[in-house]
Amino acid sequence: MKTTVVSSKDLTSDCWSAKRFTGSCDTCIRVIKCKLPEAREGRLKIFKKRIKKLTLELKEVENQFWEENRK
Repeated sequence: MKTTVVSSKDLTSDCWSAKRFTGSCDTCIRVIKCKLPEAREGRLKIFKKRIKKLTLELKEVENQFWEENRK
């Protein structure tokens, strides 16, 4: 479990989610529309995960293609 100390200055923001303060914005359901700077990092993590997943799927499809066309 991640823990962090938050100052009262940080709580004046529109987002009071604990995910924001523990660097877990990428797991928040509102991160795509969030305007806070922390959300940028969360969106970046999400897009990197998507790119990695799609790259693996692409490699799998390419391998299937080459296996089918070898015959």
